[in-house]
Amino acid sequence: MADGNIGLWTVPLAVLGGAIRVSTPFLFVSLGECITERAGRINLGLEGTLVMGAMSAYGISYLTGSPWLGVLAAGLTGALLGALHAGICSLPRVNDVAVGISLLLFGTGLAEEERQPGAEQHQ
Repeated sequence: MADGNIGLWTVPLAVLGGAIRVSTPFLFVSLGECITERAGRINLGLEGTLVMGAMSAYGISYLTGSPWLGVLAAGLTGALLGALHAGICSLPRVNDVAVGISLLLFGTGLAEEERQPGAEQHQ
């Protein structure tokens, strides 16, 4: 390795490791959706929940310096948005697909970076 040769298996192992690292959150989302569909509902807002949980975890971890508080914040955010979906869908004559899409837009919209006042983009 000292001569600059990275070896035959280095690149495929790096690609496999990256694929596992990137796909793990989506595996958890898929598992949650399987449980939701088993209960008779469809929650299309899971991507918004995922993004909102990730951004809340980052914000709390940054502000407190504790990654474990960030993990707790992400879990609480996901549970809160899931409970919001369940609460709204339990009302009569409510379409769970429409509520899921609105939660997707709500979660991704809240997680987006806000522009600072007076920081207009110049073209």
